[in-house]
Amino acid sequence: VVSTQSTGELLHEMVQKSLLERVKAWMGFRKSIAKRTLTLFNVFLSNQGHAGSLDFDHERKTLNINLKMHSQLRGNNAVVTDTKTLSGGERSFSTVALLAALWEAMESPFRAMDEFDVFMVLLFFFQSVHHQSFCQSLLTGE
Repeated sequence: VVSTQSTGELLHEMVQKSLLERVKAWMGFRKSIAKRTLTLFNVFLSNQGHAGSLDFDHERKTLNINLKMHSQLRGNNAVVTDTKTLSGGERSFSTVALLAALWEAMESPFRAMDEFDVFMVLLFFFQSVHHQSFCQSLLTGE
């Protein structure tokens, strides 16, 4: 005959074990999403000749973004760590690239964006929206 206390302890142990397994799986999923987002972010940036990196700090719950825009790739090798120094168009494009990468990595079923092109130069906007892979991810979700 099993006592009530030992049954309760056994149940508690099983729940704790299950919780630890779920947390471990979630942390692996979170790491996978971060890696996939970084890869896709660079794919979208490279379509326009840019490069970047994303530093996810899950402990501090922060995201550091480093960008190397096309003009910097040709001359100055400085990496932009403060996005406030970017032009409006560069900031808009890098924001759209980050959102599209997150959407793709998270496999979001719904995607909507309003007025992301406000600061983009018309040609820059045309190139980014009509680039096949960027357009496919951003506009159709495929």
